[in-house]
Amino acid sequence: MQRRKLCWNGRKGSIEGLPLQLLIMIVIAAVGLGILLAWLNSVGNQKGIGTIAVYSSYHAGYDRISAVKVHGNPDEEANDPDPATLWIKVYDTTGNPLNGASVSLEGCNVYFAGITGHLGGAVPQDGVAWGIDISSCILPPDVANGNIMIKVSKTEYGHKSVTLSVERES
Repeated sequence: MQRRKLCWNGRKGSIEGLPLQLLIMIVIAAVGLGILLAWLNSVGNQKGIGTIAVYSSYHAGYDRISAVKVHGNPDEEANDPDPATLWIKVYDTTGNPLNGASVSLEGCNVYFAGITGHLGGAVPQDGVAWGIDISSCILPPDVANGNIMIKVSKTEYGHKSVTLSVERES
């Protein structure tokens, strides 16, 4: 008569394999989590255009402006903008001035294109588009207000635009 073995000889379902499978799953999950966190960290630190500030002068003490006044009666073409020159300063998302950004203005008979830090033949300054002449700004008869679109873009920083209001002042 043969003796029966009381221990299990089969390989399926043994408890000895479970810790190894669990260890492999934990390693895969940790690697996957590391990749996900690295990706999320890189997304949060992307460069971008932050603030576009418009000034009536580059001198200290001048406030930012959000509108340009043009003079003329409602039944005639309004022109002679106040201010006639704009200074645009561009900052990145961390608050640093951004040199080399393309700046364009369009609307109300104003067309301009240039690069921050390199305009006006002057020494490059921190992210400033130098003295942009908007003396050609007009509003047609019977139009109370309009807009000048300021568009800024730079490779690796993307693009951003702001609107500068043009208002008729009698």
